[in-house]
Amino acid sequence: MSRNSSNQAFSLLLPVMIARELLSLFLSVSADSIFAHGYGMELKVFRMADALLDILACSPGSTKEGGICVGMGDILHGLQNVLLDIGGLKSRFLDNLQIRMSNSELAKRPWPYLSMRFPGNEAAGQGGNAVREADSHLETEADTLKIVPIHATSSAKLQGGWLFKKAQHVTWSIHITSFATENDGFDLKQQLIFGNPLVIIPVFIFLNLEAGGGNLPSFLQPPIATSMDKYAFPCDPLANPAAVISGPTYRFTLLGETVLRYEWAEDGVFEDRASVFAINRNFTPPEFTVNDTEKHVEVVARNFHITYDKRRFSRSGFTIGFPSKVTLWGADWHYGETAKDNLGGTARTLDEVDGRCDMGDGILSRSGFATLDDSDTMLFDGQGFIAPRKSGDRIDGYMFVYGHDYKGAMKAFYDISGRQPALPRWALGNWWSRYHPYSADEYIQLMDTFAKRRVPLSVAVVDMDWHQVKGDHIPHAGWTGYSWNKELFPDPSGFGKALHDRGLKITLNDHPHGGIHHHEDLYEAMAKAIGHDTSKKAPIFFNPTDPKFMDAFLSVLHRSIEKEACDFWWIDWQQGPISRIPGLDPLWLLNYFHFQDHVNQNGEGKGIIFSRYAGPGSHRYPVGFSGDSIRTWESLRFQPEFTATASNVGYGWWSHDIGGHMDGIRDDEMATRWVQYGVFSPIFRLHSSYSQWTSKEPWNFRAEHCYAMEHFMQFRHRMVPYLQTTNLLGGAEPLVRPLYWEYPARGEAYEKPNEYFFGPHLVVAPIVHPRNPATNLASANVWVPPGRHVDIFTGAIYDGDREILMYRSIETIPVLAPEGSIIPLEADLFPQNGCMNPTSLEVIIVIGKDGSFTILENPHDDADAEPSRENGDSIEYRKIKLDYKQSTGRLSVSESTKTWKFKFLSLMSIPPALKVHVAGVVTTCKIHVEDMPDTPGLVVEIPAQDSNHKVDVQITLGPEPQLSVLDRSARLKSWLLDFQIEFDVKDKILAAVEGNKSLASKIGGLMSLGLEADYTGPVVELLTGESR
Repeated sequence: MSRNSSNQAFSLLLPVMIARELLSLFLSVSADSIFAHGYGMELKVFRMADALLDILACSPGSTKEGGICVGMGDILHGLQNVLLDIGGLKSRFLDNLQIRMSNSELAKRPWPYLSMRFPGNEAAGQGGNAVREADSHLETEADTLKIVPIHATSSAKLQGGWLFKKAQHVTWSIHITSFATENDGFDLKQQLIFGNPLVIIPVFIFLNLEAGGGNLPSFLQPPIATSMDKYAFPCDPLANPAAVISGPTYRFTLLGETVLRYEWAEDGVFEDRASVFAINRNFTPPEFTVNDTEKHVEVVARNFHITYDKRRFSRSGFTIGFPSKVTLWGADWHYGETAKDNLGGTARTLDEVDGRCDMGDGILSRSGFATLDDSDTMLFDGQGFIAPRKSGDRIDGYMFVYGHDYKGAMKAFYDISGRQPALPRWALGNWWSRYHPYSADEYIQLMDTFAKRRVPLSVAVVDMDWHQVKGDHIPHAGWTGYSWNKELFPDPSGFGKALHDRGLKITLNDHPHGGIHHHEDLYEAMAKAIGHDTSKKAPIFFNPTDPKFMDAFLSVLHRSIEKEACDFWWIDWQQGPISRIPGLDPLWLLNYFHFQDHVNQNGEGKGIIFSRYAGPGSHRYPVGFSGDSIRTWESLRFQPEFTATASNVGYGWWSHDIGGHMDGIRDDEMATRWVQYGVFSPIFRLHSSYSQWTSKEPWNFRAEHCYAMEHFMQFRHRMVPYLQTTNLLGGAEPLVRPLYWEYPARGEAYEKPNEYFFGPHLVVAPIVHPRNPATNLASANVWVPPGRHVDIFTGAIYDGDREILMYRSIETIPVLAPEGSIIPLEADLFPQNGCMNPTSLEVIIVIGKDGSFTILENPHDDADAEPSRENGDSIEYRKIKLDYKQSTGRLSVSESTKTWKFKFLSLMSIPPALKVHVAGVVTTCKIHVEDMPDTPGLVVEIPAQDSNHKVDVQITLGPEPQLSVLDRSARLKSWLLDFQIEFDVKDKILAAVEGNKSLASKIGGLMSLGLEADYTGPVVELLTGESR
């Protein structure tokens, strides 16, 4: 190479450029990530070194300019150390590199070496890595610079390592890997080598801190905080290297005992960033063995037997056996196969669905295993924004193996994908919504009408007419808008205050796809925030892939509206999964950023959005808006199954348009049954279309339906103590769960998709078919799980482990509680708006077995609490423990100041030995038995105690109390009275079942009448509900 000045500059610059690129590469990943790539990373490091050796032939060995010394030889020695660290002394790449370096007259440097690897990681590479310097080297003085070791608690947390503190109190998060020695002609007090934490970096930069004032080069500066950092969330995506088996183009990672991650990449570059599904991959490695040959690798673990041919994954080349034979027939899985009998997941939307829709696949399958393809999902960059996948031919999948341990499978799912966050308490109450151009006065008057009728609400939903929709000044269809319609809402802040004063939270509808146009009130503010040119009034297009736009969209546009009258947003995205960047779904972006923003503003445990489902991982961003379903019995019939099945992908907070949204017919009975189901769904929200005929105010329906709707809406708010406790504990299990979660080996649990568990105790079977007009009763085919159960509304008792047709009038549906259940309710039959913590509680107890329940309350939900933004992790929940022992018949309640009403369901007499203790003292209180038309049972009422003194309560019934045998004849006569049939037929029915005849004789006599099944069915239910 010539010695002219131009070439000299080039020869000086080239090594610096290469060093900078390599340093940036290795600083972007952690050591564990590098080690996890194993063979593939060895190959890439060797290729880098090989290329540099070629360059070295025409580049000077070392230069020193401006206090910075960079040399190709230094870089190559660093790469040599990396190969040693990854592959050990047996690495064939290390041998080849050392031969080439020797041929290039690069002798091994006698540098001391510090291994920054954490304890327990020594075996990550094939050859391991010995710690080569003692702890005495872990603190070194260098004039004004002091190096202090700070150890991280987890190898996945990159905040650990070394902290550099300069005398001027400037802090840098740069990390030391090794020191130059005086054998190399460098002054240790002047020259320091900087690199990546946990691994030796192949680029050695020598800084003269005395000569140059100690300023770091730009590429060594720590990252500058951006506006998106606030949207970052805790995650742990980097797998434990000891759980990884890898080769040039493949990687297997055992995520605990039951989950396998399998990856293939044509370039050998694998993905360690969090995806929208997988945010945690750092688990304790299970025991496994590896048999690695030239053409095959075999991995044997407790639940997996992997056989792989080291080629691109194929049916014949990649199989997984299940040694424990936990799967159906013990069959092997071949790559690309979908497990038979998958139990389903959920769908993005029910828009325009009439009846059923495809729910896709979930994590659970009767085959005992399931796969999840994560190859094309969006990634998180770890700094508050998102990133697409790398291009090229790549496969990224997960195999769950669990046999019949469905709850264990879902625990593994939540461990990887994160748990459901707790919702604000008020979200569990009744929501009112209607697509209608309300004025502010009209809306407030409607809320007052609900209050006058003593029907509580907690959320006021305002559909799109809150903003400007029509007018010549609007340059689009009007669905998107961010300026209040002042004709309908002349005083937005006053409107918001009026609703808040009534105990209601507000959500506004947002169709964001239209962007922000020049007519919007906040157009100039948005333009200024993102640097948009307004000289030609050009619109600001909606672009969720632009971090500057997304931050301004939330912190400028939305925040201004929120200050007036919006507590959270209804994100009504209907424009599909395509964005300007392939692989980035706008719905995912909207859900993620809105939820994180709401948490930032309100604190952990208070975050909420209202939006559609975007795919696995969406459970972290509740609540789900299922969309515009059709008003038909078929749609109602599908929704309970749809909601329960969604739990198979962890999605537990669906909100449906109760009563259906559009089209269909007016059917008061259908509307009532829909409300009853909705009360026992995750989120209850009445909604209807723009039509003047479809509004869902209960008083717009016939009297019997109005009564049933209002009663159930009142009961929804009474259930909030039960729902809130489940909410606060429900990160691992959704509120609504299919029967087979608890009974995976029972065929009946799969045959009743509309029957489900609701919280820890209740079994719900909504009625989704019309009643018989002659009997006024409708039925549900119910499988009663093992154990005796009691209907919490009727008190009817049922033997367990059986199928039975249950008949109900329009006032109720089957809701069963097993023996040992404890169900807390608000005692007030007419609760107030807002779902605040009640001062009085009614507790339903089903005797027969031991039971317990711990009521959880957030003190910030007290009616007199001050507003707080305290994080959920720091909240100390108030706990009230209720414990029942069947052997003594004793109910114990921990200290509290509540007023109590205890109902021992279907216990129809006062036990002679009954005693009540309050604060350890025998107390006289109101004790009585309630019967039809009230829910039957023994009632014990204990008045409020001094609010300054918490007291415990004990109620003792006596040893081994039993449920009473209810009077069947009274119930039968009440039903027959309402039957719209001939009077003599009523007499014949009654005669057939009265008297001291055997059960067989009664049923035989009833069947001999030759009546329709709808006439005899209710009677058979009464006779056979229980065997006593």
